[in-house]
Amino acid sequence: MIDPVINSFVQQYLTEYEIESEGEYTDFELFANYCVFSSFNRRTEDFDVTKVHTGQTKDTGLDGIGIFIDDVLVNSEEDAEQIIGDNKNRTLKLKFIFVQAKLKNSFEFEVVKKTIDAVQDFFADYRDIQPIYSRSEQVKEKAALASYLLKKYIINTRDKKPECHIYYICISHKDADSTIKLKQARLVKELEEKLRFLSGINFYLWGSDKIEKLYRQTKRQVEATIRVSKYFTLKVPGVKRAYITAVSFEQFKNIILDEDKNIRDVIFYDNIRGFLGVGEDNSINEAIKETLKSTEEVNLFPLLNNGITIITHNLNIIDDDKYQLIDYQVVNGCQTSHVLDMCKDFPNIDDIIIPVRIIETDDDNIRNKIIKATNSQTEVKKELLAALSDFNKKLEECYESQEPRHSKYLYYERRPGQFFNQSVIKTRIIKIQPQIKSFTAMFLDEPHKVKYFDQKLIDRIGSDIFHKDHYPIAYYTSSWAFYQLNSLYKKPSFNRNYNKKDTSTVVKYYLLMIFKYLAIPGDCVSCKNKKEIERYCNELLRILDKTEESEKIFVEANNKLISFAQKYSQQNFKSISPDYEKICKQESWTDFILTEMGITNKNLSKERQKAITDKQGTLPL
Repeated sequence: MIDPVINSFVQQYLTEYEIESEGEYTDFELFANYCVFSSFNRRTEDFDVTKVHTGQTKDTGLDGIGIFIDDVLVNSEEDAEQIIGDNKNRTLKLKFIFVQAKLKNSFEFEVVKKTIDAVQDFFADYRDIQPIYSRSEQVKEKAALASYLLKKYIINTRDKKPECHIYYICISHKDADSTIKLKQARLVKELEEKLRFLSGINFYLWGSDKIEKLYRQTKRQVEATIRVSKYFTLKVPGVKRAYITAVSFEQFKNIILDEDKNIRDVIFYDNIRGFLGVGEDNSINEAIKETLKSTEEVNLFPLLNNGITIITHNLNIIDDDKYQLIDYQVVNGCQTSHVLDMCKDFPNIDDIIIPVRIIETDDDNIRNKIIKATNSQTEVKKELLAALSDFNKKLEECYESQEPRHSKYLYYERRPGQFFNQSVIKTRIIKIQPQIKSFTAMFLDEPHKVKYFDQKLIDRIGSDIFHKDHYPIAYYTSSWAFYQLNSLYKKPSFNRNYNKKDTSTVVKYYLLMIFKYLAIPGDCVSCKNKKEIERYCNELLRILDKTEESEKIFVEANNKLISFAQKYSQQNFKSISPDYEKICKQESWTDFILTEMGITNKNLSKERQKAITDKQGTLPL
């Protein structure tokens, strides 16, 4: 019998993410994975829990597997290479997470043993031995990815070997008994001897209290309490309070690390790719690290560093020297904070002093000016600065204006955490990055460019993305279409053509592109023509609001995509079995589809549209 509190949390989670129940055991596995991986993956885009959930009939006994590079979840070799970047010799942080979830009221040693064995077996590929346990396709993919990363990049983890964290979760209200803990410790030590390429094995036994606490943390605004020795008060119109102070790293850790001593990614929203690493690829971060390592120079740190700027929505002065920050962002100092985290175990590191500016304001204009001024060179990318522009304010208003026409509302999150304390279905919150990707695929006909949110896409903001002359309804329409398509994807019958989850994800963007041409045969109108784009999008929205009609068109789009893929593969690879992972990255494949459909899109460059119009038959690779 499931614990009533846990059950209420599980049901709340399923509702917020619009997940249909698959039975209490599977529901609990999904919930447990969500709680664990949320603490590792609090980034600008919500992760898809199905990409880590492995609770299938052939799953080696593990219910969740995640691989992280520099605290970013990766699901394929391509993901990994994208995160690592062009400098393949750079230092990186590699982490493996395993979850075992049991809907039982007590911990069992047999589960501990099986989990240990399963983790050992997972690394069989890397150790060039035959795995013992049967594996689902998803586990095979993850094991192959782990082997690939370890064989190719383990030398890049020279500062610290790859981490390994194992979580055994049940609904027990008591700790595991001492016998289980002793046996667990012995098995972990034996596993560490066998897997010496890891920095160690961290095995956690989490009962109902811990999982409840983790879930509550996902619902809570970030907060921290620090002590300061001296401070200087600034009186600024429009700013509630502002202080220039200095804090020890012992106190600063409360700001940047969570209760499990992991970096709080959520407070660094301004940095799209997260920490940029140390070493030859980032001399500035390497210099910070060397300063912290040097016994002679470490005391110079507050003089050599520009300091940290924090904007908080609420600042409570508990005592003269004790501050509580609630709902805050580190808007300048992301790289410094991450290097400090890397060096947190250095001798006497807690004593170093860090210059800090703390600003409490709820004035958006002042907040935006501070972010722009303190991040004008590197930290805040165009994607966030665009969110502060007039266009994105209009886009937010467009979302609000569409609410009366739908039974389900979408919410545009222009500012991180904007809907944190509101009763809003999480899957209906559209963040900036997904917005850009859906618009680029649907209205710019570039689904091959949106699997990753990289610098090339960011550099286009202000030109053909978030252009000041674009009418926001096109952006809203692309998000509504993507939301409806995601709902359809939950039906196994629709998604059966793509074995890999990553493939099915990127294919969605192709379906967005094709959908509009099937829904409204003829040209795609310009996003800069108010009358035409509003009429065009209103018709698309009308169709999308009719579930049966839109589903029929999406199914037709899916069938056409498969047919086009077979024809393209036959002409270019002499095979009728498409390699979607390969072709979905090719502009020639996208243009092949557009040529086959005989379309015209007024949002394309004249050169690209002419090339598509002129092409006949096979396209060169």
